[in-house]
Amino acid sequence: MTAEEFTAAQERMGLSRRQFCTRIGLSRRSGDAYALGRSTIPRTVELAIAAVEAGLDQPAAKKSRGAA
Repeated sequence: MTAEEFTAAQERMGLSRRQFCTRIGLSRRSGDAYALGRSTIPRTVELAIAAVEAGLDQPAAKKSRGAA
């Protein structure tokens, strides 16, 4: 993932850098380094972004236990 792709993901989610980093489990300092191209973005961060974009960071809805 490139710095541009990292920033584009943040923009797609409509989040500030702080909110985006919190959502994917990063410090703001790391997020800034990735967005500015100062550090290589690890695959784990790329996967975390994909999971959040897919909605996998949200709790699963409870299934109702109605009579069958």
